[in-house]
Amino acid sequence: MVDLKYDEQGHVSNSAINRRKAFRAAEIRQFDQAIKYMQEAVNETNDPMMKGLLKQELAEYTHYLNQAESQEILKSAININSHLLKPIGGITYNKLSKAGFNQAQQISEFIGKFKENTNMLIVSVNATLDNLQFEVIDFSIFEKATEEMAQYIGFVGQRPESEARTGTDVLWETGHNIYFIVSCKNCAEGLTIPKRYCDQMSGSINWFNKQYKDCKGYPIMIHPTYIVDHLASPPPDMRVIDNEKLPQMKNAIRSFITSIVSSNYFDKPSLINDLLVKYNLTHEKFVQIYTKKYEMEKTR
Repeated sequence: MVDLKYDEQGHVSNSAINRRKAFRAAEIRQFDQAIKYMQEAVNETNDPMMKGLLKQELAEYTHYLNQAESQEILKSAININSHLLKPIGGITYNKLSKAGFNQAQQISEFIGKFKENTNMLIVSVNATLDNLQFEVIDFSIFEKATEEMAQYIGFVGQRPESEARTGTDVLWETGHNIYFIVSCKNCAEGLTIPKRYCDQMSGSINWFNKQYKDCKGYPIMIHPTYIVDHLASPPPDMRVIDNEKLPQMKNAIRSFITSIVSSNYFDKPSLINDLLVKYNLTHEKFVQIYTKKYEMEKTR
């Protein structure tokens, strides 16, 4: 994906700003505003590949208000960028279903393909982790990195909202019918987690409970702060990866992969499991060590 973060002068581009505004408007279901901002982003973009991508996003927002028009916009997007073949309507959600898998064995099988090129593994991990930052960065890049991060620690990642326009931003399956319901708010501004984010998390939990009956889901929000606005009603068991926990988690994953490489544990699941314990990357320890219980904002 082309990065819209900066223009040629090194400033945040107007297209990127309007795209972000469109996403935030859509988050609170103000689709008319989302369409307005996304159309401006399209108009301000000259790169054909990116213009096609932005038109596809415009079609997705338009779909909520006018399905026929959204299809016409999508056709226009495909004419510009032929790689855009994702349909708008009729997308079926495909559930994750690898319950009971062994976390260390998953890692061994995944990283085995890097055994003859360990530098590529390190580069791949660093590229993913470098895209996990609380700054002005494309939200889809952050979500994609969150999805990819799962595979390096033996989980299975998915982006339900992006892939099927339903559910949560990212879903991790950790084995034994235990899941992480992840809401990514890396572009969030303000000193507290607002009400609308908490409402979205509650909606994601309801979706998960319908899709994954008899499974345990841990709601985790990635947000710069763990303080919740006093007007919000967060899910009681919601956890937060904030600006303190995110770098701790990234450092642990980087050290974990480096240890596997330096010790040549590629095909040694039992020793990989020891490293999972050492770096607190089992599902139980992950929640305990790399997330926080939210706190409500104190009012005067």
